Amino acid sequence: MINDLFINALLLISVTFVAGHILKDVSKDNINTIYGKILLGISGGFVGILLMVYTIRIDGTTTIIDLRNFALMMVSYIGGDYTYYSYRNYYCVISYIILWYK
Repeated sequence: MINDLFINALLLISVTFVAGHILKDVSKDNINTIYGKILLGISGGFVGILLMVYTIRIDGTTTIIDLRNFALMMVSYIGGDYTYYSYRNYYCVISYIILWYK
């Protein structure tokens, strides 16, 4: 359980670090366009799916915890509403595809 929590925390930290280096050279005008917000939402959806792959399993129960909500909060804070909607749609479509083929 602690190992899973450690993996999730490291994944969030590394994605935040890489995204910070990528976005520091991009102007706010480019991020505030619809295309920029949708692209930010899709990349946040990808991070949410990665965080779901490495869920935190509680020993002795069937409870699982994942930290994809932190990815959603970070992306929504930067991008706003359109980013949230594109994140949600991308996440739902990919999750249904994964569940369909299992």
